Amino acid sequence: MKAIQRIPTDQYAYIELEIEYPSVEEAFIDHERLLKLHEAGVGLSASDWKKCRERMLTTGECDPNLMDSMNKAQRYWINETKLAMRALSAQEPTINV
Repeated sequence: MKAIQRIPTDQYAYIELEIEYPSVEEAFIDHERLLKLHEAGVGLSASDWKKCRERMLTTGECDPNLMDSMNKAQRYWINETKLAMRALSAQEPTINV
C-alpha cells in the first residue's frame, strides 16, 4: 500500500513523501518517526559539533553562524553551557561585617 506522508515544516508548508508500506499500522508508526526526525533537526556534523564544543569549553564562545545549523539538542547544550560558565565566573558576594 502506498501512503503519502506530509511533514509540516512551517505554517502552510510541508514536506511530502510517497512511501510503500506493508500495512496501515506501519504507515502510522513511520509517520511518528518522521515527525520526530524532522523536529530534532539534522544539526552539525560530528566533526563540526566536536570543534564547536571544544571552542565553547576553552574560550566560552561559539560561532554565531554555526547556531543556525544546529539542531535543538545542540543549541540546548550550548545555552546550558553558557549559563553554567556564567554562574562559575560570577564572584561570590562579600558580606560586610
